[in-house]
Amino acid sequence: MTTPLPFNLQVPIAGLVLAIVSWLLLDTFGRRFRSGSLWRGLLLSSRQSISLSCALVGVICWLLDLFDLSLIQFPRDGVKAFGILVVIGLSLTLLSWKKELKQN
Repeated sequence: MTTPLPFNLQVPIAGLVLAIVSWLLLDTFGRRFRSGSLWRGLLLSSRQSISLSCALVGVICWLLDLFDLSLIQFPRDGVKAFGILVVIGLSLTLLSWKKELKQN
């Protein structure tokens, strides 16, 4: 498969763009709620974990794609590894929500 960018750079760039867009959307929607509200706190506290997860998934998938995958045996072409990264991001988000819920 040919790619338009060298070293298949569209994968980490897409992850970083998704991270920036998710940060901006969560920030925009979070700031629409009144100061001190639970919804505002939840949205603003989840910005970092969701954006970091998007960026890390993009970069890690890119790095795995650069290396010879025959060295590491991934069942179902790495779908399980991708799922693990998503679960880690979700866990980080839930932990930030737990902290926010304790404050309110």
